[in-house]
Amino acid sequence: MRMAPSPLLSKIYAESATQLYDILKKEKIEVPRVTRGRTREHRERYMVARLLATIATSGRLSYPITITHGDKPDFSLSMSSGTIGIECVEAVPEEWYEIEAMRERGQIESASFSWHFVPGVRQLSVEQKRAIAAGTLAGPPWVGKMPENQWARAMAYFIQTKSAKLQAGNYGKNTETWLLIQDEWRVPIYGRAELLSAAKKCLSQISRALNPGRHFELIFICSGETLIIFEKEKIHSQSIKNLWPLTPEQNESNCT
Repeated sequence: MRMAPSPLLSKIYAESATQLYDILKKEKIEVPRVTRGRTREHRERYMVARLLATIATSGRLSYPITITHGDKPDFSLSMSSGTIGIECVEAVPEEWYEIEAMRERGQIESASFSWHFVPGVRQLSVEQKRAIAAGTLAGPPWVGKMPENQWARAMAYFIQTKSAKLQAGNYGKNTETWLLIQDEWRVPIYGRAELLSAAKKCLSQISRALNPGRHFELIFICSGETLIIFEKEKIHSQSIKNLWPLTPEQNESNCT
């Protein structure tokens, strides 16, 4: 059964953080599985709802606020201080979704092993993807700081790709433009300390994306239950505010 995207954030208006919380927590933001009709709109709504809930009282938003879902950028936040555009991107190996679809269609319950994916590069044959889906093929072992280094390169790839589009004028004219990334990169990073170490490595690779001129004023990366914030040459982190208690099945669906 395919799940149609919720009308979440097509256009909402809130006069305070409390009202914004009340609106957001009534919405269903679960994301269906790959083979159950998952769309880009499902992901965008999931991503921005969690971001807004997390920064609602941070001082980064001013009220009243109108939030509109659109395209190029994906969301616009209209406030008395100006308009902020938010462009969303999911950092996930395209081939991993194809592997997940194979597992879902085949109802495969065996463990699947990790693989060393390269952003922007397709490297697996159909036979290899089937073997990974079946749990009979594993990639090379992870050694030392390899997970952090690969995560940093992957995030930098998506940031630089979106930054090139921003510099080309793809996202309109806003007072500010933010980039929101959903981290689904397949690397074994455990805990906030490792995540922040990887984020520092990423920051050293994206200096041009944060330079004066046309650039993203803020870059957010939602990784698990942690929000990483790149602001100029600084990194902040905080826990994501979860207004939507999920069932185990929904939580698995949102993270695969």
